[in-house]
Amino acid sequence: MQFCPNRTSEEVEIMAKEFAIGFYRSRAWQEVREYIYLKQHGICQRCGRPGEIVHHKEYLTPQNIGN
Repeated sequence: MQFCPNRTSEEVEIMAKEFAIGFYRSRAWQEVREYIYLKQHGICQRCGRPGEIVHHKEYLTPQNIGN
């Protein structure tokens, strides 16, 4: 997972595919997101700037969302 400074949390939720909305609201995701944020000190691995949004290294699909 990676952080990106280019989008807000609200924008990401709006952009989330219908099948993934529950996932992004889950406690499990929130805990993993916080862990990655702290581990990376809030720095985007793509551009090196501070960010808020966590990106998946592999895009979510209906087939892999439970993995």
